[in-house]
Amino acid sequence: MAYCCVPGCRSFSRQNKDNTSFHKFPQDRELQKKWIVKIRRDIGPNFQITKNTRVCSKHFSPECFSRTLTGIRKLKGGSVPSVFTWTQQPNERKTLRSQEKWHLEEEHEEDESSTKDGPSNEECHVTEMPNTDIIMIIVWSP
Repeated sequence: MAYCCVPGCRSFSRQNKDNTSFHKFPQDRELQKKWIVKIRRDIGPNFQITKNTRVCSKHFSPECFSRTLTGIRKLKGGSVPSVFTWTQQPNERKTLRSQEKWHLEEEHEEDESSTKDGPSNEECHVTEMPNTDIIMIIVWSP
């Protein structure tokens, strides 16, 4: 059974339902160093390259592969893994909280300008709580 040695990758051959292939490290020392740098591993007590150390095909771009006459997918010589979770662009963050904040501030400005008795002495403070979905609105009168 083969496992992918890339940190955070959970591919292993027993669950291979999506035709993931597993590739040995190259014998060329310079190319091997490039692989180690790309997969963000250091040779040491927690990681050694053995005959069973593999990187799965999910970490190679489609251009890194060729097909044999029998249809077997092979890794082209000189290929280096380049597809990782840490190289993918993060999803756009939802702007709902900031839109709500601006909407609430605009409403408060409209309320102040529409008061018939003159300017209001009330003050409004909108605060976003870090790392949460909570927005605090504090309104007070002197």
